[in-house]
Amino acid sequence: MGTVKITLLFGVLSLIIACNLGKNVDNEKKRVADSIKLADSLAKQDSLIRVKKEYEDLISEYFPHTEIAYSKLKNKYIGFNSPVAINAIADIENEYFSNYHTGISKYYGSAWSGSAYFQPEDGEGTWEWDSYKKEMDSLNIKPEMFHCMVYTMKALKAGMGENYKKLQEYHRKIYKKTNYAGWSMAYILTTHFNWKAYLFLNPYSQEYTRCVKNFKKNKTYYVWNQPDINIEAMFILEKDSTEINKLLSQHEFGWGFSYQGVHNWITRFTVLKECMWDGAPCLRYNHNQNQYLFRATKFTDFKDYDSHVIVFPPKKL
Repeated sequence: MGTVKITLLFGVLSLIIACNLGKNVDNEKKRVADSIKLADSLAKQDSLIRVKKEYEDLISEYFPHTEIAYSKLKNKYIGFNSPVAINAIADIENEYFSNYHTGISKYYGSAWSGSAYFQPEDGEGTWEWDSYKKEMDSLNIKPEMFHCMVYTMKALKAGMGENYKKLQEYHRKIYKKTNYAGWSMAYILTTHFNWKAYLFLNPYSQEYTRCVKNFKKNKTYYVWNQPDINIEAMFILEKDSTEINKLLSQHEFGWGFSYQGVHNWITRFTVLKECMWDGAPCLRYNHNQNQYLFRATKFTDFKDYDSHVIVFPPKKL
């Protein structure tokens, strides 16, 4: 009997020890798992903080439901006030985005208005444009048509101040009755206002061979049947992303165009800001699910075109 009791006691003790060891192992596993979760959470928070810090002045550009950030910087340019230009555009964009979802904006895209003339308003038997105009009249608000050139010229007008009149005079003198274009503005700004132009290319751009040849020959950007634009430097997109971001980060404002001036836009540091001409004045009139009237994209992520020129104002010494 004594032997049996000892054997049973030993078995019970072994079971207790095993259970405790199992609990210790489980506790250790839980502790390690909790530590991993905590570390992962802290890493994510740190990453978000770093991202927010990196784009603290620009982050709202990517979220049109929030207010577009205004510039609070001191102007660093000669003959051009970048905070004034940036804030003039921010005023327009904030009016648009604050009214788009629940109200109606006075700003609309030129292509949208063209389609609105042929889009019957649901159940009313009138053209959509007539309904929009009637609604704006009832609010005693004058609608304003926008496309990329209107958008970018408003930025130039705000930032250049009195120099804007000179810009217009040069354009009439050089280009006569030709409408404003990306290449005409870039030529005048670089030739008469000491702005500096930079060329950005994708290797598969239709202009790549010609642009590289012209840059190597005389550092110019070729414009068909118009004066060429002097270029300071050329960058290859994707390959030179670090250098491109470094250049853009030095400039609160840049005025740019893509592929022979087919599209115009501005830059705010590393962000490209543009007007989409098919943008509706509000959600109710966006039957074709078009984009917002205004869009912001990091320049190095902009894929709509494969060749670009950006001109920057001269900086104060």
